[in-house]
Formats: sequence, C-alpha cells, structure tokens
Amino acid sequence: MIKYERMLEAKRARSDKMIKTSLDIINKMIKDDEMVTIAVLVKKTGFSRSFFNQNIIVHEAIEKARNVQKDKGYNYNKKVVLEKTLKKECERLLSENKLLKEEVQELNRQIILLKTNIMEKI
Repeated sequence: MIKYERMLEAKRARSDKMIKTSLDIINKMIKDDEMVTIAVLVKKTGFSRSFFNQNIIVHEAIEKARNVQKDKGYNYNKKVVLEKTLKKECERLLSENKLLKEEVQELNRQIILLKTNIMEKI
C-alpha cells in the first residue's frame, strides 16, 4: 500500500510539473504575441497532444489564451514572430546598457574622489 501511495505521489508531482511547464510556456507565448496552438505547444514542450486536450487545467488555459488573442491578427510566419521578439530583447538590452553606463560613471566619480582623498593625505 505504501509503494502504491508513493507511486501516486510521484505521478502527481510529475503531472504538476508538466502543468506548470505548459502554463509557463502559454504565458510566454501570450507575452511574445505568438499564436497559442496545441501544435506549437507540443513542439515546445515535447508533451503529447492528448495531454493538452485531456488535462482540464491546461486546456482551459489554452482556451483563455485563444480568447485573449482572438481579436489580434496573428501571422504564423516564424520570421515575423522572431523579429518582434528580437525587437523586445534589443529594447531591454539597450535600457540595461544605459543603466550600466550610468553605474560606470558613478564608479568613476567615486574613484576620482578616492584618489583626491589619498593625495590630500600624502
């Protein structure tokens, strides 16, 4: 009996992990303006089509995503999706670069102040 319970726990844990992975990928696809389809989810996760159709939680998430995306015009062309994703990534990197440049300037100011303090002590 104990072995059976452990087996069920392991199966539940694996199922929960699969659900979490699926929901994360669905949310990422919505965020990246990528059309949510079962075929794409199968390719990205490696899970079977039947998992997405039979699992109520994941199937509801797919339907919600489709309803959210219903009014938007989606292009199945991967090139367009990649361009959008790359633009977003480029914008994020540019903002990060700007912050890092400001940090470098502040550190240079601190170095100069420390050098002047050392020179005054000598």
